[in-house]
Amino acid sequence: FPEMLEQWAGHNHIALLAARPYKPRDKPSVENGVIIAYRRIYAQLRTLSVELSVASLRIVKCFILRRLKNLTSGSEKNKKFLFGLW
Repeated sequence: FPEMLEQWAGHNHIALLAARPYKPRDKPSVENGVIIAYRRIYAQLRTLSVELSVASLRIVKCFILRRLKNLTSGSEKNKKFLFGLW
């Protein structure tokens, strides 16, 4: 933490705790998961031969995301972590 922040914390009698490590090690795996999900969603949208409104596009993306959530590959724990199902 910067020295000024530490002085402020000492003055106010509070402790400073880092929310994340300086170099998070899970960042590359999370970014790869986002890329995979993005590709799976938009690859299916590219195959559509009709033009959609913004509202229709959101509905289709939600439908595709629900299908991706129900995939059987991978462990159930990883799937829940990847898609935020709990």
